Amino acid sequence: PLRLGAEVRITRQPYLGVVGKVKNLPRTPKVIDNGLRLPVAEVVLPSGRTVTVPLVNLELFGRG
Repeated sequence: PLRLGAEVRITRQPYLGVVGKVKNLPRTPKVIDNGLRLPVAEVVLPSGRTVTVPLVNLELFGRG
């Protein structure tokens, strides 16, 4: 299961293929850029930037 600190690969643009670590898993769905309200994760990218990504656009990478 997805948990804090897990390594994930992002499967959609603009971060397609980037591997990061889960920083936060908000309990309530968030409104994303296209207006949909979806469950999301906050992911820290290798650059140190934190991005919000819908859970459906993540795949668990390694053992986290």
